[in-house]
Amino acid sequence: MATTSHGKIARELGEDYVRYKLGLETDTSPSVYAETRRRAGDQVEERYSLALQWMVSQLHYDPILDGERSVRVIFDAVFENEECSWGRIVMVYVFAARLAKYCQAQGYEKDTLEQFGRYAGEYVECHLKRWIEE
Repeated sequence: MATTSHGKIARELGEDYVRYKLGLETDTSPSVYAETRRRAGDQVEERYSLALQWMVSQLHYDPILDGERSVRVIFDAVFENEECSWGRIVMVYVFAARLAKYCQAQGYEKDTLEQFGRYAGEYVECHLKRWIEE
């Protein structure tokens, strides 16, 4: 599948947001899209902080055992009624970052943590591209 500019942006946004939330990124955003994504994600995370914290802690997620497939199942649940919105897209990135932070607290390596940004970006690229391009 050929990568569109939206797909490239979706992946970059995922990678940037996870690094940003893990404290692995500088304060400056790599693009205007990333800056907007950070602000929107911070707002969503602040509003739903307790719910996100509870959901992540209930998963007992292990990136080695559970992997990308389990993350995609969670993302699919966000869109199970097939309704798409910018808020739900933001939630994909926020949830990926929350999982990464949970795994960071469990002592996983940086490479493992950064995979969550790729998971979110690829999910948005593959599953939500049509809605974004409309």
